[in-house]
Amino acid sequence: MILVWLLIIFMAEFFHYQKTIYLNSFDLDDDGFFSGDEITPEQQQAMQRVSNDTGRALAPITGAIFSFIYNCVLFGIYAIFKKSR
Repeated sequence: MILVWLLIIFMAEFFHYQKTIYLNSFDLDDDGFFSGDEITPEQQQAMQRVSNDTGRALAPITGAIFSFIYNCVLFGIYAIFKKSR
């Protein structure tokens, strides 16, 4: 159960890291701020993707729910096969 939860958390962090690297590619002078020519429509879309990432914030909760359901199904299938033997 914990492995499934950790996988969900890892994937959420990985995708956030990918989005952040893409956003930072627009920071031409590497000062951590976007100004002047660095602000483009593409940069603004990348900023929206990074800042509106509710999925990453809720990943621990949804991950726990999905891993619990996933493991219940697996244990149920295992119990059915074990009982039929």
